[in-house]
Amino acid sequence: MNPPALLRQHPRASFATAALLVLAGYAVAIPWLAQHRHEPLPDWTLAIDLLLVLPLLWWWLQPAPRGRAAGFGALTIALAGIWIGGWLLPAENKQVWLWLEPLRWVVIGALVLAQLALATLALRQLAAVAARRRQAGRQGQVLPGLLETELHAALDAQAARTARLTGQAVSGGLPWFKLEARLWLYALAPQRWLAGTPPAGERWFGVHRQGQNLSNQMGFVVLAAVEIPIVHGLLHLMAGPLVAGIVTALSVYGALFLWAEARATRWRPVALDATTLHLRHGLVDDIAVPRAAIVAASLHGGPAPTRTKGRLRLVGMGRANLRLALAPGTRLATLTGEREVHEVFLGVDEPERLLRALTEPGTQPA
Repeated sequence: MNPPALLRQHPRASFATAALLVLAGYAVAIPWLAQHRHEPLPDWTLAIDLLLVLPLLWWWLQPAPRGRAAGFGALTIALAGIWIGGWLLPAENKQVWLWLEPLRWVVIGALVLAQLALATLALRQLAAVAARRRQAGRQGQVLPGLLETELHAALDAQAARTARLTGQAVSGGLPWFKLEARLWLYALAPQRWLAGTPPAGERWFGVHRQGQNLSNQMGFVVLAAVEIPIVHGLLHLMAGPLVAGIVTALSVYGALFLWAEARATRWRPVALDATTLHLRHGLVDDIAVPRAAIVAASLHGGPAPTRTKGRLRLVGMGRANLRLALAPGTRLATLTGEREVHEVFLGVDEPERLLRALTEPGTQPA
């Protein structure tokens, strides 16, 4: 196999290796030239590599036919290169970068717009769910289903519309948009909505009590909330209002994520139906495991499992108490893409009940 074809077989690893080599080279060359040659590195060379060579490499590595998604990825890499170059270059080296650095705010603007769009979608979905549930309540009915199921359906419909308009399938970024939408959903939704009945036809198993999982998470939420005003005041005095504002905004977002993660831990149960084990753990994990792929299940009472290739650990801030062995060659769709998994360590509140349910030939509603 020729080298170009080999590189295209592993586009992410190939690009990451090339990008790290380029950045490492400049990180060494810039201070070395200043110290030994007493001359600055021309920043136009860095601009060519970060804004032209690496984006084109990313575009070239994508499978043909390369559509708008590949072009958008190349543009994103170029905008990220402006940030990285501004961080690598000392002030006296900057000439081209004096013209490029204002474009950094394009990245911030895009991120803010994406956050606002997802928050708006979550709020609209919440309002629609509230209206349907009030209507069902007046009719004496209870609507089944996790709120996020409806939110995911809205995102899937939007992705389908975008694909029809652009002619390019929306695939790789959709799980990340769903994660961000779940963040706003679990951060904003009233508890009485989150406590709704999980999807009909499934058994569900909580994950918040095992190993004091939820209690540990709430402790970090409290610590983050207490820390933010203190750090903001210190940064305001030591580094100025701009730095303090940026750090505080990021800290508030991080605290919001911790709060949503804790609520998701409480209200996103692991679910089991006749064909699939739905592994939900906090905000991030949403993995479907075919029951046919589970070849063995056993209680786990030993030490905490370490990270290794082919292993998933879904315990939150608790502990693993159930081990699932999967058939060789099993591939699961995760947030970062499909990967081969041969065993899963899981933390649930009632591992014995889930173990019994997995051994049954089918699962009926609990």
